Amino acid sequence: MGETAYRGVIFDFGGVLTTKIEDSAVEFEKREGLAPGTSGRALTSPAGRRLMELVEAGQISQREWSRGFSELLDLPPSDDLMGRMLAALRPAEQGLALARGLRARGFRTAILSNSFPLDPHDPYAPYELHADFDAVVLSADHLMRKPDPAIYELTLDLLGVPPRECVFVDDTAKNLDPARDLGMQVVHATDEQVTASALKSLLG
Repeated sequence: MGETAYRGVIFDFGGVLTTKIEDSAVEFEKREGLAPGTSGRALTSPAGRRLMELVEAGQISQREWSRGFSELLDLPPSDDLMGRMLAALRPAEQGLALARGLRARGFRTAILSNSFPLDPHDPYAPYELHADFDAVVLSADHLMRKPDPAIYELTLDLLGVPPRECVFVDDTAKNLDPARDLGMQVVHATDEQVTASALKSLLG
């Protein structure tokens, strides 16, 4: 059998087309006077995971998440904690340039992001995602989130590319399995340079 001719690439957003979310968390903890690792422990606690599931599936507002997570961090109630936590995120220039270059070469490209209602903080505002990508799928808009296979199928439908001809890129390992099960090639985005190298190897 010959090599697969890929026609589409689906990118996660945070940590793939931005700097690492973990680095933003470190800056947040310094600004807030929190002990290192505090936010990570809160996010992975049962209550923290539940809050993320609810906000990313659009079942609670960003403000409700911020107030609930402020309590987990033992911080004063805040409607914009999400914005404070993500304040240090910056564009991953190499990743964005690669995505734009692939589209210019004729590849169909999409964003599939576990997101949240975008009021008051919109992390996508500095970007022109709808201009740079053929499809943009934000979990809260569709009331489902990765790793639900249905949101991958929705993204593929919007992209108009069958799974066997698509590459999926994400920095969270558990989000790769549904894409792989659907027949997509996957790239674990652990590092911007490694990700670029893997995509260039697959796509030329």
